[in-house]
Amino acid sequence: MKKLTLILAVSSMMYTAIAAAASDSPSILAISGTVKNSASSCTVNLGNMTVVNLPAQDASALPLEGTPHSKVTSLPVVSGQIEGDHCSGVGIKITGNTAGEGLSLANTAQGSTAATGVGVGVYDGMGGDVIIPNITVKPTLEGALLFRVGMVKLKDQAPGAGSVQSSLTVQIERL
Repeated sequence: MKKLTLILAVSSMMYTAIAAAASDSPSILAISGTVKNSASSCTVNLGNMTVVNLPAQDASALPLEGTPHSKVTSLPVVSGQIEGDHCSGVGIKITGNTAGEGLSLANTAQGSTAATGVGVGVYDGMGGDVIIPNITVKPTLEGALLFRVGMVKLKDQAPGAGSVQSSLTVQIERL
């Protein structure tokens, strides 16, 4: 009797599983892409610009990180060109170590002469909008790139006088 009950239970479960499987319906996902020739590449050319000297500023007059710069034309400009084959449809991303809330580049100057509570803001070359390091992708116009850099106050930190030093990488992003 126990064997019969066991056989009925197992066959009942198999019937239920088969019935459930019979009501399943598949879904199809189409995947497509493009493989580009690795021989074609783009290069960032900043010309002879390897160092940007920021003008001395009063700590109390520095703009707050992450806010558009009202006097962007007074900041040093970095310009260059994206060069190479098949470089249309590219943008740039500014990458580097960030400070504060991640809206500016970190001041990497060290020692007792280093400024505190200060970072380096990156701005659109024409309008003064903030370029957020490691996040913002800025399209280029016919391969031309233009941005500006300047010192900023970090949020929730008091700026202290001293030297400011930072670095950045201009990375190419395919759009």
